[in-house]
Amino acid sequence: TRAAVVLDAVGLHTRGLLSRHAFERAARKLDELPAASSTELRQKAGSNGSVRVTAAIHERALFPRGLSDWAVVGGRAVFVGDLNVDVAGPFGAGEVFSGTFRWAHNRPKVGFGLAVPELGPLPGVTRFEGLWERQTYAIAATDALALLETRQRMGIEVGDWATSWLAWQAGTAFDRFSERNNIAVNAGLDLRLLDDVL
Repeated sequence: TRAAVVLDAVGLHTRGLLSRHAFERAARKLDELPAASSTELRQKAGSNGSVRVTAAIHERALFPRGLSDWAVVGGRAVFVGDLNVDVAGPFGAGEVFSGTFRWAHNRPKVGFGLAVPELGPLPGVTRFEGLWERQTYAIAATDALALLETRQRMGIEVGDWATSWLAWQAGTAFDRFSERNNIAVNAGLDLRLLDDVL
């Protein structure tokens, strides 16, 4: 991940006032970086009232690697029937591409996702999703297939930390179920109080 991406994600600027709330908000924003598996934001007092802020991130591997990563992918494939693989940061923008595939005969599914920090004028993290799936339903107590439904979905969601204790998110999606079209909207607030106890 390029340093400029991390600086934009943190949202702190040189020669700006660093309050406790601004520092805590910056730490939360850094923690939302999609390509990071863990983050740390440190501050060190300098001379003349200045402060040096250091952001450190441990990035996710480009692809799952190692026995533990592939065990999670394989375990989900065996027990849930879904194959999910993430590709983290191939372009250095802190982004994560995700793909999913379900091969169940009566429930096939193909999906993708993309999470990008600070996309153009959009604050925080922008998430895109798309999927195609087919569901087959049977009549109770018989083996007859009663309904075959196909679903297609495209969606976008944006979320950011407004303060050190309040995050917001908003999104919209277009769903097509066989011949029916639907538009969904969502919005949410996340409040963290008493040092995340509440």
